Amino acid sequence: MLMNDYNSTKVFWNNVFQKITTSKYENADLGQEDLNEASKWLSNGTDSLIDYGCGSGALLFDCALKGTKHHIGIDISTEAIILAKKRAKLFERGNFEFIEGSFECLNQIEENTMDGAILSNIIDNMIPQDSELVLRNIHRIVHPGGKILFKVNPVLTEEQIKKFNIKDLGNDSLLETTGLYLWNLETEKWCSILEQYFEIYFKKDIYYKQHEQYNRLFLLINK
Repeated sequence: MLMNDYNSTKVFWNNVFQKITTSKYENADLGQEDLNEASKWLSNGTDSLIDYGCGSGALLFDCALKGTKHHIGIDISTEAIILAKKRAKLFERGNFEFIEGSFECLNQIEENTMDGAILSNIIDNMIPQDSELVLRNIHRIVHPGGKILFKVNPVLTEEQIKKFNIKDLGNDSLLETTGLYLWNLETEKWCSILEQYFEIYFKKDIYYKQHEQYNRLFLLINK
């Protein structure tokens, strides 16, 4: 899949991130208690982290406040990476490399070179074959026993798909009117996919009060 196939995704997120002003990240609070605990778990004993789909780098900065030192963030959005780099200049802990790009960037990273990874609301926003390519690369890049924070959106019902005029692409893959992809899998199917590469240490549906919806959180150990 060429990066051009995600042009609508890039436009969507550029519009989101260009509206956000640069500010110093100095509060180790992600706004959701379970996610805060997950970040603590990920950061404990972890030196290096890669975040694929990093956005403006919030999770990496949060982990740095909790002790991680070396960070790589990759995102398709130009505006997200611009914002992340500006924030990194204001940040006083650890070092950061933010890269604009897609999954091809992962091919340039050597195997077993990272202690942990973040995949937060990204793997289910790609087409399935690309999602599995990213999972294989993260499995390759993170050393055995390394930690992964993995999070996906709630599964949509048939009623919701019809209500929001979402296009069914087949293979549980959807295309929203915003131009975003959604790999709309039940939790059991996610478990089956993840267990090919990782041990599932913990999983929970976590609630975002401000959005009035759940996300599905998995804490993983690389095999």
